[in-house]
Amino acid sequence: MNLLRIAVCAAALCACSFDQTGVAPLDGAATDGRANDAPGADAAPCEQALVARISVNGITEGSPFTRVLIGDTVTLSAAGSCSDSSGPLTYEWQISPIDGTRETAEPTLFAETITVYPVNAEQYTISLTVRDNAGHSNTVQVYGFSAYGWQPLDGLIPSNIRGLAVGPDDLFIAANAGGYRLPLAAPTSGFINLDNESVGDPIATSLGRAHWDSDNQLVWLSATNSADTVWRITRTPPFTATQVDFATSLGGSATVHDLGSIPGGIEIASNRGVAETSNTITFTKTFDGDQYAVARGAGQRWVGGQKLFDIDNSGAQLDPFDTGDNKIRRMLVDVPNNELWLATDNNGIARVVNSNGALLQIYKTAGSNLTDNRVRDIAIETTGPFAGDIWVATGNGISRYKRDRGVWVPMGIAHGLLGRTDVNAIVIDENGGRRRIYDGTTGGLVYSRVE
Repeated sequence: MNLLRIAVCAAALCACSFDQTGVAPLDGAATDGRANDAPGADAAPCEQALVARISVNGITEGSPFTRVLIGDTVTLSAAGSCSDSSGPLTYEWQISPIDGTRETAEPTLFAETITVYPVNAEQYTISLTVRDNAGHSNTVQVYGFSAYGWQPLDGLIPSNIRGLAVGPDDLFIAANAGGYRLPLAAPTSGFINLDNESVGDPIATSLGRAHWDSDNQLVWLSATNSADTVWRITRTPPFTATQVDFATSLGGSATVHDLGSIPGGIEIASNRGVAETSNTITFTKTFDGDQYAVARGAGQRWVGGQKLFDIDNSGAQLDPFDTGDNKIRRMLVDVPNNELWLATDNNGIARVVNSNGALLQIYKTAGSNLTDNRVRDIAIETTGPFAGDIWVATGNGISRYKRDRGVWVPMGIAHGLLGRTDVNAIVIDENGGRRRIYDGTTGGLVYSRVE
């Protein structure tokens, strides 16, 4: 990773003073103030003997140039630099703070284009020195990009959040205090109590799961105990809350652990097996012990408990962790990559083939940057340049799986989760071109955004 070379460069950069604009004074040859303009390296003639130019993720103007989330790929390019002399140019990059970008994709910092990965929430300063074979050198320094961590969204008392779901307009919240929604267009505007704005059946407090049913434009909520188990709430005025009852002898004392979509309703994982419902809850198949998670996608239906069950293959039992005591809490199907992700209560997370359940890899705190082996929830980015990245909620922070590099990026107190590292739920809002990640914790709601 050439960390020594990077550290030397960063130390030199940190010695610079900044003016009120936040841009460091240039060292080396002075420019005419056009160092951040857009003409390419093949522009002729060059405005000066030598001009160094920086672009960040393709953007060549603005301060800071761009905003990213922790772990995003950031591409730095000097391709817009130019010289009046013939012959090749050489490049030297400096990045500060250096401890916030722990790896680069290039073997050195002397390439025309390099890639860095911010791992801390802060502003990163970029310096580029360009030299030509006539002995000229030119240096330009800018605030290159800002990486964002987690920000609190306060207002729920008590603030223990157990479940989250994203609809087209709202974030739905299942919490100790009951069911709430947060308008996605203005998440800082405050929480709205679903019970207060809905007609019909009252909604209990001590809720455990929230689920958005996109086919029917409904939000489903479940309790954490066996009483008044499930509600469905319409999202067209007048908002109507309906308590849904169990209709078989298996019900009555069932506790809902997870909710998933099926055509015309939802699928339920409970301590009494798996059920499906639209208006009343009917148990369709039972398995030994509690069932904690349901998932379906690309023609596959899965149930997770102490083991993994393939519903479409006569309920075949699979044990990717080879322990017999997994407590699979959540599952997620990644259709484009034909993968099923399994989050467990204390055994980390597994990635298996969605079509047959074959194990691909197990991730634990030992041997990876997974923040905790107690994984409570999983979410996936489905749009944009980071589609396929996995975000997980754990008992000790958040971890992001970077698919392009096959590494986990951990996030905790230093990234904005002070007092909120016990994370129960995670969802991603990608509506309207947004990119926000919401996390429900025992200490309240946090979110991170780039837009």
